Amino acid sequence: MELPDYNHGKFLSELDAVVGELQAKIQQEKGAYQRLQDELEQADIARKLLFNNAQRFSIEDLVEASNRHANALAALKTSEALIAGYEWVLSSIRSLIDSIQSSKSSQAFQTATPIYEILEAERLRISRDLHDGPAQVLANLVLEVEVLQKLASRDLARLPEELENFKSNIKTALSDMRRFIYELRPMTLDDLGLIPTLEKMTTEFSELTGISCQFEATGLSGRIASKYEEHIFRIVQEALNNVRKHANAHSVKVALSLKDNLIILNIKDDGKGFDVESVRRSAVNNRQFGLLGIQERVAILGGQLRISSDSTGTTIAIEVPYEAGIGFI
Repeated sequence: MELPDYNHGKFLSELDAVVGELQAKIQQEKGAYQRLQDELEQADIARKLLFNNAQRFSIEDLVEASNRHANALAALKTSEALIAGYEWVLSSIRSLIDSIQSSKSSQAFQTATPIYEILEAERLRISRDLHDGPAQVLANLVLEVEVLQKLASRDLARLPEELENFKSNIKTALSDMRRFIYELRPMTLDDLGLIPTLEKMTTEFSELTGISCQFEATGLSGRIASKYEEHIFRIVQEALNNVRKHANAHSVKVALSLKDNLIILNIKDDGKGFDVESVRRSAVNNRQFGLLGIQERVAILGGQLRISSDSTGTTIAIEVPYEAGIGFI
């Protein structure tokens, strides 16, 4: 895969500028997060006070207290998601800078170049998802609050039903926020490791898409180092995303194993298949980063990637070497 020539100094300067921008955004958002925590605490105290003494307050006061608490909680979750996204991108760019600075060959630098572009694409995706997801949900909740406020003064008989709808929408919003945060960086990956995280992801994939998704792991008795866990998780995540969007598959199987000093990952679906070389060229020419992202992550781990596809389905086969005591913890 031929890539354009870049000036090392200019490229590193651009990366440093991005790091500075991200650091500023993280500090700004952490300040906002602290303020939102305070607001949520105050809203929670006020809500408990009113509802523990409900007979002393009007229904308008109770509705306002509930809305204030729900809005504060949703805003806090959005801020939490933003911080997680910024920190993940910052960590990835810093690793990229270290890799470039320690590299002596232009080939290694050219390998790093699409990684930077992939990170930029990921930043755009996060921004778009925040706008289309949590931000839109919060805007809708604000509109519903206005409806409830009008009902409180005009039609009390409808208020209980509307409150139930509002409560249901808040639950949906929180579920969407948790899913968004999970996609950015699942807590189970840090707390429990790769295997439980993939089990959860494949189960939820089946539930959300209706595509049967099986997962099996053999030869892995403990945690593997975070470097391996994160890249393998992202590879599986992207592969399943491609199955959902393009394959028209009924089933997919994810198999992860450790054998002969190799981490082996196989992802096989029964979809319509595609022309591998054609899609690969299109991905490079049009900067479509799904397949490129998988290739680059495998390259970072020093592994090998094979993709085979025909009318009976597609198989992604990955082998990644590891050294005992270094690759695993």
